[in-house]
Amino acid sequence: MRSGSRNPSRSIQKTPPGAAGAGGSTPTQSISPGSLPSPAAPQLTEEELETLRQQRLVKNRSKHAKLSEKRKNRFERDRLAADHQLRVNAAAFLWKLYREWVGDRLTDVEVSEEEWTNDIVLSVGDCTGQDLASIVKKAVGEDYATCPQWSRGAVPSVACIALASSAVRAVRLAKSLYDGAPVGKLFSKHISVDDQRTWLKKHSRKSVVKSAVGTSKRVHLLLDNNDLSLNFSTVIVLDCYRDSKKQNILDMQGPKEELFSLMHEHMRSFLKQKKLRIVVYVPKEDSAEQAK
Repeated sequence: MRSGSRNPSRSIQKTPPGAAGAGGSTPTQSISPGSLPSPAAPQLTEEELETLRQQRLVKNRSKHAKLSEKRKNRFERDRLAADHQLRVNAAAFLWKLYREWVGDRLTDVEVSEEEWTNDIVLSVGDCTGQDLASIVKKAVGEDYATCPQWSRGAVPSVACIALASSAVRAVRLAKSLYDGAPVGKLFSKHISVDDQRTWLKKHSRKSVVKSAVGTSKRVHLLLDNNDLSLNFSTVIVLDCYRDSKKQNILDMQGPKEELFSLMHEHMRSFLKQKKLRIVVYVPKEDSAEQAK
């Protein structure tokens, strides 16, 4: 280093007043730059502090509102995309969800053999202004409930079962599915399994029961108990109505789990043999409101 250069870290020499030494020398006091006093922070009044708190609160609320709006918009886009897929390509969309649910419980061979196609899972498009009975007839034919092989004493079977996300929704669907014959109610709302067993036996003495509405959980239980059979069933209607929270049976964790469990344990073989078909019913919100 050159002799004329300055060292910025060198201590500052300060001479206290009246401290001159003998011979005119002046004693010095060493002070480092870090020990210099900082200027005092301005003291805010209580009113100014409250103003700052309010400004911070407004800023946080605005930030949360923007995030909430982004989530809402993303959910709405996903909802519209899902409904579109269910209307135009239900087989691929439903199979994708089932494959995600089932995981590695299916082998590669089973996946290739059992993949649902458009002749197994039927999209019915825009159903505005039509009752469910007419939609089913249009999708699978007028004779879906014809069963020439029916024998007296067989385990009760229902030709067309409409699966809803809840018992409340199933009650509303029953009115739309009525087509001159009694509609079975296979859900748990104020109806016991014993009552349903008795009803199924009574209405299946001469032929297959034409139609019923229910939830996946109760239908699964009746099948497990051998109170119901899919041997003569031809149609499963999957009701994809969206409730006040904009959710349908494929969005709700509980109903979705129960639906795919029912499909996996009881419907797979019939779908594979093409003895059973799924009609995906996606009512528009305005028509769904009218169905209430």
